[in-house]
Amino acid sequence: MPVYDSGVAAYRDTTKWLTAFVPLGALTAATATIGPDLVRSVQAASGVGDWIGRHWPAAACLIAILAGVIAILYWGGRVLSVAPTDLGQLQSPAFAPRLARAIGQGVTAPEFFTVESFTTAMAALANSWDQPAPAPADDLNLARLKGAVENLRQWAVFDDVKSAFRDFIVAFAIATTAIGAAVVIAPSRLGGGLPIDKPSAVAVAVDDEGRRELTAATGCTDPTASTFLAVDGSWRQPTLAVDGPGCRFGATWIPDPDHVKIRPR
Repeated sequence: MPVYDSGVAAYRDTTKWLTAFVPLGALTAATATIGPDLVRSVQAASGVGDWIGRHWPAAACLIAILAGVIAILYWGGRVLSVAPTDLGQLQSPAFAPRLARAIGQGVTAPEFFTVESFTTAMAALANSWDQPAPAPADDLNLARLKGAVENLRQWAVFDDVKSAFRDFIVAFAIATTAIGAAVVIAPSRLGGGLPIDKPSAVAVAVDDEGRRELTAATGCTDPTASTFLAVDGSWRQPTLAVDGPGCRFGATWIPDPDHVKIRPR
């Protein structure tokens, strides 16, 4: 039936647009808002475990973005991959509730108005085709069933696509909400903040873990006797140029905010 064909096309076209542009837009937005801070935080970490330990909320946001994109593609693919119902399934017990619903909606009318008349005609046609010479009445039965079966298969595709599209919309809503929240939250967990537009002297207070990180990154042995200059990054997690006892020439350090307190001088 043309009405089912147009309905299937409408569902699939909508799904194509959403699955084509939303994941691409999400990844573009994530790259623009998270990318620079992500690169800086990775460069500052000593390894994967260290980065995850420092930035596990941001890691969770990245996972949420990827999971959201995958969910949209997966559920969108289910809408686009619906195939026609196999002829053998039309008489299966599993299809019986859907068959009753379709006939109740007039899909097989005017040839068949009840499930019983349809299944009886299908069984009679199958039996006659096993005979060496089908009777003329079988041709009439075939003519009645041909249109009804075709309409029923088109309706089944429409019904499957509609059901899959409903699931897709639910997944789409959850995924876009998760992606949007992650894109907003992640920059603040990766050191986002006001950028440092010029070198600025800062005062630095470190705890024991911060002292160990400073020594490992720069060689500096005494943070209280060292000078610190914010030269890059943001004020939430700046890149510091360090000079003092034991410091390597041109040493820089991106401190962990959990172990280091920084304020402009």
